[in-house]
Amino acid sequence: MSQAAPLGSHAAPSAQAPPFSCPCSDPGEGVAYLRPVGEVDYPTALDLREALTEALAGAQLVVLDLAQIVFIDSSGVHAIVGAAADARRLGHQLVLLGGPDRVREAFALTDSWTAVDTFDPYQGSQLWRRHAGSH
Repeated sequence: MSQAAPLGSHAAPSAQAPPFSCPCSDPGEGVAYLRPVGEVDYPTALDLREALTEALAGAQLVVLDLAQIVFIDSSGVHAIVGAAADARRLGHQLVLLGGPDRVREAFALTDSWTAVDTFDPYQGSQLWRRHAGSH
């Protein structure tokens, strides 16, 4: 079974990638912190969306840290964008923390910057979407 090159990358996902997981911690005060690990593709995007839905049900602010994502395709981006829309409908907020370049590329290539609130701790308080608007 061959796999197409992932969005935002020139190579297929790594066979060495860690299995997908999406641990969630609850630091309290209506905040949930999710730090998914591994690849986010069609099968795991469904798991990510479920984890985000559960987190949004119990928290006003959900922080999604993408630092440990080694690959994301358009289905993963779609899951995150859908969860961000759900958060807004609920009066909650979903914020993405900066991830690897290939994650940023996936959001750029799908023109999804304006659909999510993002924060890159390595760029200070600059939001990705503001940065993307300057290109």
